[in-house]
Amino acid sequence: MTGQGIETGSGRRGAKGLRMHFLRKKTEEETILLTPFVDIVLNLLIFFAVTSQFDIASGVRIKLPQVPRSLRAGGEQSTVVIDSAGQAYFEGQKIDMKHLEQRLKSLVHEKGNLQLVLQADKDVKHGL
Repeated sequence: MTGQGIETGSGRRGAKGLRMHFLRKKTEEETILLTPFVDIVLNLLIFFAVTSQFDIASGVRIKLPQVPRSLRAGGEQSTVVIDSAGQAYFEGQKIDMKHLEQRLKSLVHEKGNLQLVLQADKDVKHGL
């Protein structure tokens, strides 16, 4: 038996013929850490809350007039734009206020129903 190792049950020979079995450590399960995730979500919430603009109602209660259904639907739409200098533009063309009034009256007389979109610069002076 010189030079031969002791045979184990598996039929393999080791350096000395014996096999050592070590205990394996239990592997930790991979988990998602929630603390960093919650921190990021809260930071995003704070960021959007601080940078948002809120439209706060004035608190004044008013009763809006009722519009007949015939006036709500249909009709031609025209646009009047007033720039910061007070100059009016009707359908993209420069027009003075006197001619604008005449033009709108004639359109209402022709069409019967006209939807007017008024776009004015925030610096335009107006009165009540």
